Amino acid sequence: KLRWIPPGVDINKYDIGNSFKIHDDHGIPRSSKIVLFVGQMSKAHAHKGIDDLIKSFKRILDDTKEAYLFLVGKGDMILEYKKMCQSYGILDNVIFTGFVDETELIEYYKSSDVVVLPSTTVQEGFGMVLIEGNACGKPVIGTKIGGIQYVIKDGETGLLVPPKNPEALADAIIKLLSNEDLSKKMGENGRKLVEQNYTWKRTVEMTEKVYNEAIE
Repeated sequence: KLRWIPPGVDINKYDIGNSFKIHDDHGIPRSSKIVLFVGQMSKAHAHKGIDDLIKSFKRILDDTKEAYLFLVGKGDMILEYKKMCQSYGILDNVIFTGFVDETELIEYYKSSDVVVLPSTTVQEGFGMVLIEGNACGKPVIGTKIGGIQYVIKDGETGLLVPPKNPEALADAIIKLLSNEDLSKKMGENGRKLVEQNYTWKRTVEMTEKVYNEAIE
């Protein structure tokens, strides 16, 4: 017998609010659109699909000139990803931040327009960054793989796309970057979803219920 209990988010720390920390820290116009990825960038985490995200971003820049892709995290593949960006001529609009602590990361979520997790295999068990992004009122985009497809309510809190499909990923990102009303609504829905299902209080209640069922 199995019970699925998701991790929780501190909704007092991860809250809705606008920030321009990304823009101000990196000297880019506040009017710029920010696509945010958070995760390990190593060979062991190649399933995160960063190469697909970079490929899609080339097309996104053709549509949205003032857009920037922020890749937050560390790993032994960063140099390779930078070379890939350079070969596509998009390196000036792709920012590799390295490790960012939690306090600053929350401000990064609030500074972004969309949070993206384009994973390619079932190694992606849940997709915590999507919940954190939703908690900050941001729409999210993920692939129909692993736990991601259960975290995102397609068309309500974000968008789901096929894995290993940069074209579909680009379409989804462009759709949200070009429609502020839709993005805002999905972000609001995402926050409500987190408040209902992904708080630590909810996680504790579900865990206690399983323990009580086991000892009855």
